[in-house]
Amino acid sequence: MAREKSGSRGVKVPPGGVAVPPPHIDLRDSPELFLRCEGCGKGARYRVGVVTIDPTLPDDAPGDARVGFTGYFRCVACDAPGPWQITAHARGHIGALVEDFRQGTKGLPLAFLQMGLHDGTVIRTTAQGVDHMLGLLADAPDDPDLTDRLGRLYVAGGRPELALPHLEEAADREPPFLPAWVSLAEALEDLGKLDEAGQRLRDLLKLAPDQTTWPRDDLRGLVQTAFQRLIALHERTGGRVSLTAPARDDTGDDDTSGADRD
Repeated sequence: MAREKSGSRGVKVPPGGVAVPPPHIDLRDSPELFLRCEGCGKGARYRVGVVTIDPTLPDDAPGDARVGFTGYFRCVACDAPGPWQITAHARGHIGALVEDFRQGTKGLPLAFLQMGLHDGTVIRTTAQGVDHMLGLLADAPDDPDLTDRLGRLYVAGGRPELALPHLEEAADREPPFLPAWVSLAEALEDLGKLDEAGQRLRDLLKLAPDQTTWPRDDLRGLVQTAFQRLIALHERTGGRVSLTAPARDDTGDDDTSGADRD
């Protein structure tokens, strides 16, 4: 069972204290904080995604050690993924977020959790996770699961355009790696390519019955997730993204994927 950290107001942390990053937000809507790279000392403003505060560390832990960011960004000077010095500007902004949270404000870019990867590695930034995953892939370049996980990190970090080549590589291999099809649909949706996302989900639903090597429960979960996302796209587009294969347009012009780009 998940356990709650006192004072986290219902944010749960699984056994071992490691949780996946919270749902990503559009970086354009995320806080812009002035941070200083601990490696080279360069300070700059960054869109940081969701601010995370690790509730598993003791209350007397240094403040900088408890703060993380889900947005994918790197030092503008040395390209480091962190760690970051939390400047007075950033500390004031984070403090205001925490106070708003305590007052019951909903929808804040703030989460009380410890970010971690599938192998138990604790991270403070999504960029650190990307670097770790690239290291794993260097030793296993043909592993579609690692490739999919790398792509999903970019998506969670608000950079779906960086995820596409990795997710396409994982999805389009033989035999097809089905989880990457769901990840790819999410990245395409984030990029506003809703028709392409719908096509990927329909293709997965078509392929799934023939996949005999996947555990039945895993396959059932993938199909359920794909169908739920397809229904959501269908409703979001007023039915334009079809639940079944759309009829071909005789004019050949059936690409309206940019129509819903935000």
